[in-house]
This record gives sequence, C-alpha cells and structure tokens, in this order.
Amino acid sequence: MWAVTTGRYIVILTELVVIIAFFSRFKLDSDLSNLNEEITGKKQVLDAQINIENKFLSVQSRLNKADIYLGQQMKFGEMMGSLVQKIPAQVKLTSMDVKDGKVLLAAEAPNETAMGEMLKRMGKVTLTSVAANTKDGVKFSVTYATRL
Repeated sequence: MWAVTTGRYIVILTELVVIIAFFSRFKLDSDLSNLNEEITGKKQVLDAQINIENKFLSVQSRLNKADIYLGQQMKFGEMMGSLVQKIPAQVKLTSMDVKDGKVLLAAEAPNETAMGEMLKRMGKVTLTSVAANTKDGVKFSVTYATRL
C-alpha cells in the first residue's frame, strides 16, 4: 500500500516538473527572441555610427599631425630666438635661408673682430665664404646646423 501511495506522489511530481519545463520553454523562447532583437538593434546603431567613428579617427589623426608640426614650429622659433641673440649688434644679416635643418646666413661686419665675435658666439658653424672690402667691411656666409 505505501508503495502505491509513494508511486502516485512520484508520478504527480514528475508531471509537475514536465509541465513547469513546458511553460518555462515559452518564457525562455520569448527572452531569446527579445535578446536577439536587442542585439540586432544595437548592431544597426553601431553600423550607423561607423562613418562618424571613421571621421573622428581621421580628424584625430590630422590633429596629432598638426600638433607635431606646431611643436616643430615652436622649436624653430626658439632656435631662431637664440640665434638672433648670438649675433653682435654691429653685424648686419643680409640674407637667411633654412634648408634641411641648416640655417644659411649671409652677413656683413664692419671688421674682422665683429665677424670673429659672431662666429665665437655661434659655436659650431661652417664658414662658407669670406670677402673683405675696405668700404663695406667683411662680407661672409656661414652654415649653422640646427637641432629641431
């Protein structure tokens, strides 16, 4: 007798588990469908934003290049400021050219002493030409290697 009663309870419990599994399947299918729709919607939003992202990255790259360029300009300005301070007052610059990280200067000095003072102050320079004239003084040109 107790076996029949226990058997009945086991059958009823098994049927309850099957019914719960059957109904939970509908809920789980609904949740899966909602998640798939949500993923699809978010993917569409991301796909729509990809052009904006590419433009943003392009602008950011150009800004980085501009920052590097402006930094070099600032270094060049500082270098020119220190170069001008090294030129004595009596020396007159006639031309200046910047090529390949070198500054080519042409100058006139009233005498050799002023020219020597400028060369001494500038340090590492290459004297490319010298012409002495009693009327104009000394005309000379130098190449100054910069470190930009």
